[in-house]
Amino acid sequence: MQPGLSREEIAQLSSWFPAEPPAPVVELYEWANGQAKDPWDEPSPFLFRDMGFLSLERAAAEYKNMMSTYG
Repeated sequence: MQPGLSREEIAQLSSWFPAEPPAPVVELYEWANGQAKDPWDEPSPFLFRDMGFLSLERAAAEYKNMMSTYG
C-alpha cells in the first residue's frame, strides 16, 4: 500500500470528480493511497475480492477514460 494522504491532498487530487468525496472515502485515502503497484502487475492483484485499490491519481485517469468512452 502507498502511504495515506492528508485531507488537503485528497481534496486536490479528487477535484476532478463532480461531487465531494464522502467521509468514508476520505478516511480510506487518509489510511492509504491505493496499492503500491498497479493491481494488474501483481501476482495476486485483487485485495478486495475482484477489485484492486487504485490511487487517487489512477482513479482520475480511469474515470476520465470511462467518461470519454461511455460519456
